[in-house]
Amino acid sequence: MLALALLCTLFLALLIKAMAVALEIPTFHLDGAFQTASGLFRLSEGQLPGRDFFTYLGVGVLGVLYPLFALLGDNIASSVTTTYFASFVSLFLSTYVVFRLMDPSASRFWAFLIAALAIASVLIPIVEIPILKERALPGNSLRPLRAFLPYAAVFAMVSLLQSKLPILGKLCFIAVLAAICFSWSNDYALPSATVVLFGLVCWMVCCGEFSWPRLALTAGVFVLGVCIVLVLSSSGHPIDVLGYSFQDVRRDQYWYFGPWNPSARIFGIGDLWTKLLPDFGWTLVFIPIVAGVAAYTRRFELFCLALVGLAGFLGGAIATVGGHLDTYHAAFHYWVFLVFWAGLWALVRSALRANAARDGAQLSAQLDIADRVVRAAAAVLVVYFFFNNLIEYQTVKRRLEDDPKRYFEPALGGYLTTDWQHYIALAKASRERSTQEEYWGLWSAITRDFSPRVDSVIHALGGVREEFFANSDIVTTTRGSVSLWQQWSFSANYWFYRRLLTDYQVVDFSPMTLVWEKRSVAAEIGPPQSCEVSRADNFFRLPGAREGVYEVALTVDMSLVPSRGLVMVKNNLNSIDTADGFLSLDTSRDNHVVPVRVTAENELFALGRLDESGNPRPSGLLQTCTFSALPFIAADALITGGAQYQPYPLTDKYWTRGIANFDTAFFVDNTPGNRRVYQADAVVEFADGEARRIREVTMSKRYINVYLEGAALDPGKYGYPARFTVK
Repeated sequence: MLALALLCTLFLALLIKAMAVALEIPTFHLDGAFQTASGLFRLSEGQLPGRDFFTYLGVGVLGVLYPLFALLGDNIASSVTTTYFASFVSLFLSTYVVFRLMDPSASRFWAFLIAALAIASVLIPIVEIPILKERALPGNSLRPLRAFLPYAAVFAMVSLLQSKLPILGKLCFIAVLAAICFSWSNDYALPSATVVLFGLVCWMVCCGEFSWPRLALTAGVFVLGVCIVLVLSSSGHPIDVLGYSFQDVRRDQYWYFGPWNPSARIFGIGDLWTKLLPDFGWTLVFIPIVAGVAAYTRRFELFCLALVGLAGFLGGAIATVGGHLDTYHAAFHYWVFLVFWAGLWALVRSALRANAARDGAQLSAQLDIADRVVRAAAAVLVVYFFFNNLIEYQTVKRRLEDDPKRYFEPALGGYLTTDWQHYIALAKASRERSTQEEYWGLWSAITRDFSPRVDSVIHALGGVREEFFANSDIVTTTRGSVSLWQQWSFSANYWFYRRLLTDYQVVDFSPMTLVWEKRSVAAEIGPPQSCEVSRADNFFRLPGAREGVYEVALTVDMSLVPSRGLVMVKNNLNSIDTADGFLSLDTSRDNHVVPVRVTAENELFALGRLDESGNPRPSGLLQTCTFSALPFIAADALITGGAQYQPYPLTDKYWTRGIANFDTAFFVDNTPGNRRVYQADAVVEFADGEARRIREVTMSKRYINVYLEGAALDPGKYGYPARFTVK
């Protein structure tokens, strides 16, 4: 009874902590909170996975999160609360599972106290432990929660095997458990199901319960269960979901997502030994060590603990081989961290128990006292945790209420800075208009418009890409100054931006996004012109092209590229990770249309294959090349270093849409192109024909302030997105 009361109190304390985090509504919409919220909002609107949308996180993860999300208010704040709470709980339960499996003879309160201390070390940090902090936070794509599946599945298997169910009941329930794993996420579903079935077979053999009919029954129930789970989790569209998850995503994410350097890529089987295993490092020895100790001591719980580690390793390996080397091994290293400390703790307890056996009842009584102390310590910690989190919640709420730069937005359930009020009001006024967002964000959270079947342009992979761009009235995109990733998105998703540049124009903005509306007359892309091409060396030039961004159409012979090779083209835009100005191309197609930024006259552009050798190198790939001039690119849609002919989109107490409130001035980005154009005595001519001479220019590290002659400018008339020319 005490254990249940403490568990409920602890979970309530974690919920309060999560609610405190959610008081401040997130605004950075590139993945993270909004990726999760998109799926939860869709469920709340009656949409079903598979039938109406595809999720990049996994249906099972959304299913676990949804009940609390709906209970807490069905808004962004409740989504943030739910994801943080689930991440906190997954850290607590995974720690508890490891310590219970390591020493099941110990009181449950020992494992409870240690797991609670793990949570406390993150949320009330005295000494910060990075690996625990990383596992306690949702991150960009709920990796900690996705990686919790092996702990839950294996512990459930152990509990079923230790239950009083008849043998056939155990086999059937565990087969169903393994099948349910397939509703989780692409990375940990298959490894978790595999280790559960493997552990069951090993238990049957070791306990003398194995027979071929029983194995056939288990396999049959499992296969049937997988079919049912796939049908139910996809709302009757398993082929569509499997096609997206294991064809579209698998095929595209390899070339699409960075980094693109050879050390981060698995090009062939040999790289599994030279790159993948070293990426996990010496910690891999923990799996055979734990399995060996389990075999020596004949303890099935320890063997299951090794299975959890194996599933963690396989889940990280699947993500790595399917994409690139990244922090996918963090979940496995977290398992190693827990196993190390749990093993040390178990050795100490084992030594004390051995002494108790030799020294008689006195030490045994001392151990009983220690157990009581642990219960008391657990109770004190949980009560302290509860009141500490409650006080923190109230403190954060009062701070936000008293902050004049913040306001409470009921539609979102939390607080925003006041510079978002105009954007939120615009979204509310546009509820009847169809909207599409480059990344699902605050606009969609207000309008609840879910026209594409995925949450962002970066998840429109494979066949979904062709249906992503609906005929929407409004489109929102990320401002170029928000993140360098926007230059990659513009480059890799040029099929999306090309349509924007011709059919839409920027009409408004927020601190993070630009708002585009349909043009009355579509803008035109210039006629194609021939490049100067060196097929032998894979070089091309854009003759006569001045500084700026152009559309380049390439024909590439991809038959010369290995199945896991990468083809990179220099476009001077993609600078994230190790791209260094090169853009990765889809190796399944020969024809490509990409944006290319020209920085100097007669600049040379290279195209080549990236493989084990490292850098792009000539390989006879380039066949043909043409280029075309692009329509006007709005300021802050893409930061290129060239000249901007619009005020910078900013509104605060000094500026309104980039126009000064207390002077005759506007400001632009401090780029090489702008430094050349904006000079004293140059003339700015606005769209209505009015011309003003520049009387002074001042520069900061990031911006250029342009002061004009004459009366103050009207922000409604000349502010962003109004255009002008400079002569």
